[in-house]
Amino acid sequence: MNRLLVCAVSVVLCLAPLATRAESKEGAGVAETKQALAAVNARYGKAVEQRDAAAIRDLYTKDAILLPPDQAMIRGNAGVEDFWKASFAAGVKTASLDTIDVEQAGDVAVETGTYAMTVAPEGKEAQTATGKYVVMWKRVKDGTWKLHRDIWNATPAAK
Repeated sequence: MNRLLVCAVSVVLCLAPLATRAESKEGAGVAETKQALAAVNARYGKAVEQRDAAAIRDLYTKDAILLPPDQAMIRGNAGVEDFWKASFAAGVKTASLDTIDVEQAGDVAVETGTYAMTVAPEGKEAQTATGKYVVMWKRVKDGTWKLHRDIWNATPAAK
């Protein structure tokens, strides 16, 4: 009988984290987090339109990591600022982010989505680049959410 009780308690303890994860994806806290992330994403888009690399930098944690396609890993929010300065020089004009999914565990959230970006290098016609992304967010001490890990890549061209 004691073995059965120990086994039952073990099963409950093992399954509890799974139930918490499932609730965190759909619960009220995640809806609130989605709204907060949407607000940051809107500020991100506005900062791109204004060519404000410093404003984008401030949306990231101090120890952020960018993983841009076909480029070296970029560490730190100063690196984020430099990346965006170079992107603006290369012709990036707009960026919009569309959240598909958010999962949350405490002060960490993972957002999956799609993006559209307008790029118009000097002397060339504007083009729209689209793709997908995953961002790991951290809620920092003041309660705001900041991008912590950011990876994206382009959608393949239609054949």
